[in-house]
Amino acid sequence: MAPNKIFTLSALAVLLLLIGGCGYYNPNMLPADEEGPPILLNVPVWANQTNEIGLESVIHNTLSDWLIQNKQIVLTKTRDQAEYELSGRIVSVSFPGLSYSSSDQATALKAVLNIHYAVIEIKTGKTINQRNYSLDEPFQRGASSMQTDENKEKALQSLADDLAENIYIRVYRELNKHKHQTKAKAGADTDRKTGQ
Repeated sequence: MAPNKIFTLSALAVLLLLIGGCGYYNPNMLPADEEGPPILLNVPVWANQTNEIGLESVIHNTLSDWLIQNKQIVLTKTRDQAEYELSGRIVSVSFPGLSYSSSDQATALKAVLNIHYAVIEIKTGKTINQRNYSLDEPFQRGASSMQTDENKEKALQSLADDLAENIYIRVYRELNKHKHQTKAKAGADTDRKTGQ
């Protein structure tokens, strides 16, 4: 092995040891001793109120991929198996121009996605969190309509990924907060009943 490669691998190993040993933790995750039981979550395919056929599948798959990365979240196949439901709808998607040529043709566009989602506790029907969300992603007009469509699809996939990451972080925090509050309330109710 070349000395340069050995040095690079050694430096990488030291860097990994420093990062791993310096107390780094993911701020979006609870410490293991605070996690509690898994969160059973149903995520149906969202309603798509746009003309972008298949966008609901892209968002559903991307959101599911983000959610299953967390060992605390268990996605269920049916609503009956879940404690919570993450439902939503794709409200609109548009592609306004960002920049134009001298002949007034759009050379750069942006994909603008608007959605609404809600997290509902199934047992009580209580809405834990709901939000309207809007994101945008620029993309270039291609030399052909096929190339423009490819660029548009990449922009929509990027929007779906950003959306899924943001929803994942919010939903995980909200559900853990709700579970802890529910657990604390149940403990206080038990204490009151037993006269403690």
